[in-house]
Amino acid sequence: MVLTYASSGNTGAQNMVAQIKQQYETLLVDDVNYVNIEITVNDVEFPTNYYNFMMVANTDLGIGGISGSLMDAPSFLDVFNDDNVSGFTLNWGIDTHSVNLPVVYRGLDGKTRNELWSYNALVAALNGKKYIKDGVEQSVFDTLDGLITAYVDMAGGTVASSSDGAELAQYILGDTVEQLAIDMGYDAVHAYIVVTDDGKSMLFVISEQDGGFELLEQHSLFTTAAEAIKSHSGYPGYYLGSTGPLDDAGVVANAYLTSLATGFTTVAEYAADTGAPAAFAELYAVDWDGWSDVYVVLHIGDYYVGWYWL
Repeated sequence: MVLTYASSGNTGAQNMVAQIKQQYETLLVDDVNYVNIEITVNDVEFPTNYYNFMMVANTDLGIGGISGSLMDAPSFLDVFNDDNVSGFTLNWGIDTHSVNLPVVYRGLDGKTRNELWSYNALVAALNGKKYIKDGVEQSVFDTLDGLITAYVDMAGGTVASSSDGAELAQYILGDTVEQLAIDMGYDAVHAYIVVTDDGKSMLFVISEQDGGFELLEQHSLFTTAAEAIKSHSGYPGYYLGSTGPLDDAGVVANAYLTSLATGFTTVAEYAADTGAPAAFAELYAVDWDGWSDVYVVLHIGDYYVGWYWL
């Protein structure tokens, strides 16, 4: 058995692991069948313990931790979630999704409730507004409106209007909602364009199965290409401006696209390469704080959707 950890030269950690090795080797002995264990200690350099072992599940049992800040400690607790919701789980082996933690809280109606929750649900609720049902984060809702209202509420808004978005969805998803339902084995797939009270627009794609409704995809919709690019990139503070849409001549003349050495000379080729529907794909030359590149954006009717960062 190999025990891998990173002491970073900390003698306290080294002594602790030495004690663990000694105790387990002493206790885990079968005197009848003459079986015992030997533990090989593998003290690796930081952050090798993360990148080579924990983050890629290169272990049979893996447990780690990270210190949270004093001002925002709950935001670090998701590293222990067994669903890897953060993309940086340090837990491979401990069940955190089962409903087994007693929770006492006062509801919005002022009544005190005693319930059992999962660790994952508790962490989610500590970090923002969540809908918890039967001790876990609610993902299946009884009605379409209930699902849409809940997700908008969790984002801090209220629904101003919703309308059918099936036509828009088929260009973003690559097929009709009817065909998607067949391909994915659902009773139905629904698409709605939702506008919130603060003017944000979103496309909700929702599955229906046995009377329950579950969110499949959610896309932000914008009325300008600039807003779509800033939102999709995740770096709005670096955005300086953009020009476009580029035509085929603009594609050939763009220095950044030339540097990619793809050999593409048309908007249609870049659309095909990124999986974008050609009829709605547009390319924009973007200037950021420190560099320039090109973005693929979908322009469908009144809306723009960030698609691909070239």
